[in-house]
Amino acid sequence: MDELTYVLAQQGFSVKAYHAGKSDEDRKKNQELFIKDDVQIIVATIAFGMGINKPNVRFVIHYDLPKNIEGYYQEIGRAGRDGLDAHCLLLFGYGDIQKIKYFIDQKEDQERRIANIHLNALVRFAETLICRREPLLNYFGEKYSEKNCQMCDNCRAGEKQLSDITTPAQMFLSCIKRTGEIFGAVHIIDILRGSESQKVFKFGHQNLSTYGIGKEYSKKQWFHMSRQFIQQGLIEQDMKVGSLKVSAKAFDVLNGGEKISGLIKEEKLKYTYKKDDHQEYDQVLFDLLKKERKNVADAANVPPYVIFPDKTLIEMAIYYPQSRESLLSIHGIGQAKFNKYGSLFIDIIQNYCSKNQKIEQFKPGLKIPSVKLKSTKKPRHVVIGDEFNSGVSIRQIQTIYKIKESTVVDHLYNYIQDEFILNSSDEFKTLSSLSPQLHTDVILNFTKHGTEYLKPVFDELNGQVSYEKLRIIRLYFLSQ
Repeated sequence: MDELTYVLAQQGFSVKAYHAGKSDEDRKKNQELFIKDDVQIIVATIAFGMGINKPNVRFVIHYDLPKNIEGYYQEIGRAGRDGLDAHCLLLFGYGDIQKIKYFIDQKEDQERRIANIHLNALVRFAETLICRREPLLNYFGEKYSEKNCQMCDNCRAGEKQLSDITTPAQMFLSCIKRTGEIFGAVHIIDILRGSESQKVFKFGHQNLSTYGIGKEYSKKQWFHMSRQFIQQGLIEQDMKVGSLKVSAKAFDVLNGGEKISGLIKEEKLKYTYKKDDHQEYDQVLFDLLKKERKNVADAANVPPYVIFPDKTLIEMAIYYPQSRESLLSIHGIGQAKFNKYGSLFIDIIQNYCSKNQKIEQFKPGLKIPSVKLKSTKKPRHVVIGDEFNSGVSIRQIQTIYKIKESTVVDHLYNYIQDEFILNSSDEFKTLSSLSPQLHTDVILNFTKHGTEYLKPVFDELNGQVSYEKLRIIRLYFLSQ
């Protein structure tokens, strides 16, 4: 939450955060600033605003997926209380479902069953192709008979072009039957896509006739279609364990007596390189660059891909970039990477081209941001990171720049995010003032959940450690 607040602030927005990790004083202050319109955006947990009568909220954005429709309905109701137009945006991705399911799985059986029912109802609402008012009001026992509300995204988008998905439906339904109707969507999709997962081989499902017949669709496309099969009543889902069963309605589809229409989620086009497609790039130059990458990685004691992924080296071996502007147009190279390794790799490419009479090729369709090319001044987080590495303490940095401890911590985290190496320091332990056992628990949870999001660690520790302290220990963890 604080990370999102920071990103918005960096973009120049007027924004404050409101959550349990902040002190009562900070929460009260930020709430008052928002109510008085001194702050335009509040990044908050769902509890914010329950008793606040602020009529001119023009936009409610759900950055995380709500846990149920009741909560969603209540939260969007905070927008447009003055009767003027307001907008509500729900950012929805299937990764959000897995995150919520992780927490649901920690509950007792009865609680878990109810939570899954609520989650599935919300997902059906998010995926519906009809007017959103209809399922939303139906959920609360009301009827909505209008064909087009002219306000929700589905109604304003007009008619969607549906595809015939009868064949993939038959594949999916057949696979459910052949596996005994005891598995969930993920396993069925693995079979259809010919996965070599341990679970597939454990049950001998690689021997099924449906194994590998659905490789033409990605995992995301299959998952999106499977949700539509459930919505259309072809599949019944056990709310307790998540297993799928073929409904009576589905047999007409399996027998070819009924056609099924739906949406096939489009995949973003990705440029991929085939391993045996040597004519696509200069293999000799690629090997030289790969060798140098290994030398740099060994010196820094990190895996080679941390320096550059293979795709970066391949593009260098296609376009022979020999200038700052050209190298910055290559995949995976930003200003920080250029500052660290740019001159080294340009020297290798220039020497190779000189000896082999190669000419630089300019990468089509990419523009270099002028602000990056003209800027010679180090960003503040780089300056602060360099000073910390030189031995200046966090307290001293606070005094020098007249900034808060939390601001210094944010700068040091951005320093690491830009792939600079931050020196390890016991100062992080001291600042966090955690007991040795709690410190160890935080480290173990970062190992388990990763460091990108703090909420899973905060929740697993039942709020014993504030977000401010988690950010400090995250620096200690990442600098090791």
